[in-house]
Amino acid sequence: VPIDSALKVWFQGLQKTEREISEETLGPQLSKASRVLQATIQADLAWGVLNYEHDRSDRLKKASEYAKKALDALGPGSTTEAEGIRRVLSVVAACYQEAGSAVTSEGLFQSATDRKSLPPGPLPLLELQDAILGYSKLCASWEKREGDAKRLEKESLEINDKLPEAWRGKSGIHGSLWFWTPADFQ
Repeated sequence: VPIDSALKVWFQGLQKTEREISEETLGPQLSKASRVLQATIQADLAWGVLNYEHDRSDRLKKASEYAKKALDALGPGSTTEAEGIRRVLSVVAACYQEAGSAVTSEGLFQSATDRKSLPPGPLPLLELQDAILGYSKLCASWEKREGDAKRLEKESLEINDKLPEAWRGKSGIHGSLWFWTPADFQ
């Protein structure tokens, strides 16, 4: 999918989710689903800008704005158990990495790669794999962290082997484009 077309569709999806409808009207499950969808779309926009809009002078600023909106959409107090949090934290970490704040980026990648509260299923695994790959790239850019980078890359490959065949070798962006089922929000 060309990034221009993807960005256009993501913007359209975002406009549909940003309506000011109260949680009482939507109900808690639909409200949660709407927030997760908003966060995912904002994270996808940040990812698209970071990875494909290299000629843009305000690239990091724009990506960071989208990443902040993604975090805001999940709400205060979101934990690593929150749906989509790994994807959002990974994108925020990539923004900090791009800005040269490696220590902050590492902390965010460490949170994104926390396996204690990893829900079952291929989508969280894909998010985890992407977060580990991002963390690996960060470590590879530091002196004396090559060993960590290789270890993380190996972990990423192990996760890839655990994914269903159709998901193997896919980027985390594929997981964020997948349609959810009601069971994903229970």
